[in-house]
Amino acid sequence: MELCEKMIMKTLHKSGKSKIFGGVCGGVGEYFDIDPNIIWIVVVILLALGIVTLFWPIFCVIVYIAAWILLPEETETIPAT
Repeated sequence: MELCEKMIMKTLHKSGKSKIFGGVCGGVGEYFDIDPNIIWIVVVILLALGIVTLFWPIFCVIVYIAAWILLPEETETIPAT
């Protein structure tokens, strides 16, 4: 039952703890239970591979900025007793 409650309470947000550039990768890492540094490495590799075509890096930057603007900040949740 505890696992189901964790799954229901999980929301995508900007991280307040793992903040490199806006907390977006940190929030995605926390949501999927992955180290945020791994998310950052994947983003940088995708951007580096996309240098050949200009569309991919521009698209990634626009998506990242949109997530930075639209995702809510991390809030402290008080567990129900």
